[in-house]
Amino acid sequence: MEILLLFPVIIALIVISSLIAHFFPLIPVSLLQVVFGVGLSYSIHGDLTLDTEWFLLLFIAPMLFYDSWRFPNRELWQLRFPIIGNAFLLVFLTAIGGGWLIHLLIPDFPLSISIALAAALSPTDPVAVGAILSRISIPQNLLHVLMGESLLNDASGLVAFRYAVSATMVGAFVLHDAVINFFYVTIVGALTGFVLSFLLDWIQEFIRRRGASDEILQVIINVLSPFLIFYVVEDIEHSSGVVAVVVAGIFSKLRNNNNHRMNFEYNVLATTVWRALTFILNGTIFILLGMQLPHAYREAVEAAHLDLFTGIGYGILVWFIIFFDQGCLDICQRIFLI
Repeated sequence: MEILLLFPVIIALIVISSLIAHFFPLIPVSLLQVVFGVGLSYSIHGDLTLDTEWFLLLFIAPMLFYDSWRFPNRELWQLRFPIIGNAFLLVFLTAIGGGWLIHLLIPDFPLSISIALAAALSPTDPVAVGAILSRISIPQNLLHVLMGESLLNDASGLVAFRYAVSATMVGAFVLHDAVINFFYVTIVGALTGFVLSFLLDWIQEFIRRRGASDEILQVIINVLSPFLIFYVVEDIEHSSGVVAVVVAGIFSKLRNNNNHRMNFEYNVLATTVWRALTFILNGTIFILLGMQLPHAYREAVEAAHLDLFTGIGYGILVWFIIFFDQGCLDICQRIFLI
């Protein structure tokens, strides 16, 4: 199947899975999309590989921008301490504690590799969090904490994963370099996201004052913002594009709320376009995940000469360790922070 033909097929599968989930609400739509993705993987020749940087740019950057753009600013400020605690402290402790438990229970995994695995799994995925929280009813404060920390924890998880892999390759871990890199990635990414979002908003306002007040043009500039910000921060500064687009989304919405010249039509159109775009991107992510599963199985299980049940057992055990470790740390954190 040609690559270009995959796009209408994927969109059709997103629509079909959403309709099935609508009539059968007990079936998670994300699970249906993963299953469709597995089936679709057998209809294409060869393995479909997607570069990590392209995946972050095309999918994660716009979805994080929209999630932060629509996040309530007042709640974000009021719950800043538990959000920051979840996003940074909880991720680091989960990576270290979970990695140690994985190494203890699965001795075949070296400690550095176990920490890298725990670091990769410890940040909560904002896409999965949004898909799960949309189906359940939880207290508003807890909802805001979960959504807020899912926007910020990728920076801490990325640093922990990067240095665990580095320790595996060179056989040493330098705490001083890891701390400096973490602050550089986070602070520089946040500052750049703020500056670029302010610059793009100024360009929109400049264009509007010159008479080009077409709402569609303004929305297109708004939609292109996270792609541009993420590319500049990741490829030029080599800091965190994830943090940059989150900060940009928060301050962009804050300035829009304070800008009375932003008319009602623009707000309605921007919200509608972003909802449609994130609906497609969210479904595409789960379908692509399903398409990667057969390839991941061959690479992780068959290449390592493991039988299927042993591989599944390892996966369940690692999931339980991370789940248990995060649960204990989260309870302790809530005792002191909330």
